[in-house]
Amino acid sequence: MKMFLWSILVSLALACHAAGWIHVEPADHAKQLASSDFAGIVEVTSLADTGRKKVMFGNEVAFREVKVTLKVLSPFKGGKDGQLDCMIYRRPTDDELIADGMPRKDVLNASLNLATDESLHLFLVAIRRNERLMAYLVKSGDTFVPVTGDEKASQSLHRLEMANQLSVPEAGEEKPGPVER
Repeated sequence: MKMFLWSILVSLALACHAAGWIHVEPADHAKQLASSDFAGIVEVTSLADTGRKKVMFGNEVAFREVKVTLKVLSPFKGGKDGQLDCMIYRRPTDDELIADGMPRKDVLNASLNLATDESLHLFLVAIRRNERLMAYLVKSGDTFVPVTGDEKASQSLHRLEMANQLSVPEAGEEKPGPVER
């Protein structure tokens, strides 16, 4: 009976993985720090497509290269105040897939597969200008790339949450009243 239940559990786990359920991989900060050329707190100052493409994983999808300019706020390793450029890849939009020659009927399937396989780690994790990140980067020529390489890029840029930050009211805003208990 135990063997039967165990086989059902394994079958369900494999089915969930095949169905595209996302499994979050833990970040290994100690290993990233040891293998990085730069580590520190940065602020995103600009994001720009370079126009270059790269086909990965042996499929026909060409990922787009993005140049991310980062202002160094607090370097931990290998850096000083200033700014640096980082190259990362993002997944193409549906229109870009069509422009690359993919038949319209295959675009939805390709988009769904991109969102559920190992290429998920290529994409910028919805970062925007002025957002602060903990970045682990490796020098590559005259620019930087995420420390874990192209296939794990999202694991090298960690969004900082603004916990424990007091909000001071601006001039003219109503000040909060006393807290009742």
